[in-house]
Amino acid sequence: MYNIKVVSNMLDMPAVTIRAWENRYQAVIPRRSPSGHRLYSEQDIQDLRWLKTQVEEKGMNISQAVKLLRSRKRDSEHHLSQQVETTVNNPDLLYLDKIDELYKAIHAFDSTRVNNLFDLYFSLYHYSDVFNYIVRKLMDFLEEKREKGEVTIAHEHFASNLAMQRLYQFFRAFPVNPTLPKVLAFTPEGELHQLGLLYFSLFLRSHQYDVIYLGINTPMDGLDDLIQMHDIRIILISVTCESLRPLTEKMVKHFRKMHPHLQILIGGQAFREEEVPATCHYVDEDAANWYLWLEQQR
Repeated sequence: MYNIKVVSNMLDMPAVTIRAWENRYQAVIPRRSPSGHRLYSEQDIQDLRWLKTQVEEKGMNISQAVKLLRSRKRDSEHHLSQQVETTVNNPDLLYLDKIDELYKAIHAFDSTRVNNLFDLYFSLYHYSDVFNYIVRKLMDFLEEKREKGEVTIAHEHFASNLAMQRLYQFFRAFPVNPTLPKVLAFTPEGELHQLGLLYFSLFLRSHQYDVIYLGINTPMDGLDDLIQMHDIRIILISVTCESLRPLTEKMVKHFRKMHPHLQILIGGQAFREEEVPATCHYVDEDAANWYLWLEQQR
């Protein structure tokens, strides 16, 4: 839960506007602390972000935007209630039509349609569900289609770039707890895939970790100084290309020698869990395991 000052900073909205939208239009209904202060949930923040977009970017007045948001939520609840029996044990089924809609827009290189669909999905579902059950499944689906010759690598890059734009937007939204260990995230030199790295970095940021995100193709030069200067405690490395495993192992040995305090996390398809250096923690694609790791840090 977040107080109104934090929400105001996250959304770049004046607190007076948030209060006005709440009091006049019931845009959101925050909880109250024992002392009476407003407390906003992640869903409240998503709703306010969506409303802000409609007002500032699409020219809609706030009363219309609130009515549209409520209508979409009612439609979503009705849709979910009709499918709950078939999706309770397989949440992927709930999002199949969403993946198909995105695939058609991506196949046509229609960025406006893709972004409009993302706007809709993020207004209906929690952001982590959108990334887990829609974006990641979509990228797997596109890879299968490319292997069959039904789409090109350009389609994959087009989809990946639009997805990363969304991830970056959320990345900036979460506050940082300065008492938590600082994280450095990157891919080694030669590695050009970063969607998984960015998503796990977002997971850490959503739990208030300060993540310095360097992104793809990062050389070793300068990393030692950065680690010391910013008191980095956790390093996150993502590797999908098996040919880069020797380089990654060399980097791990170097970090272990120069910075023995570091906790090193490795993810990506280049390694299986049993192949990761013994001094490292393996990060797989199962978000449930991410929470287990998080619990171990407390």
